[in-house]
Amino acid sequence: MHWLFSILLIIVGALAAYSGIVRNWPNFRQGLDKIVPYQGWFGIVALVWGAVELIRLLLHLGMMSMMPALWLVLYIAANVVAVLLGLVLGYGLIAQYLLTNNPDARRKGEDLRARLAGRQIALGWVAIVLGVLGLLLPILM
Repeated sequence: MHWLFSILLIIVGALAAYSGIVRNWPNFRQGLDKIVPYQGWFGIVALVWGAVELIRLLLHLGMMSMMPALWLVLYIAANVVAVLLGLVLGYGLIAQYLLTNNPDARRKGEDLRARLAGRQIALGWVAIVLGVLGLLLPILM
């Protein structure tokens, strides 16, 4: 994982798990409150980056099989979590700019968002853990 993607995962995870983080560590509220207005844009970036990396992984799967299994699993998991959190956090912008003219797509999008919203905090914590692992593993190996 690229270090910049790991930092993005930590930020997106913190935005998704905002209520749990603020409840456990109230000192983080001030810092998180500064980036909450941009959560949609962070979500879009995570969605696009994760989707592009998953497509790249599928196109180069033979070459990726030479990676250690732990790296490959973390790489896939991080990109899937980025896509899912990107959909949740960026849905407002997606609906505003892409789904306004199509009520059927908007309804399906709302259904998907509702299903993912129940898992948002858990996905946020997973993203934080994967982001920290993405930063630490290259140093430890």
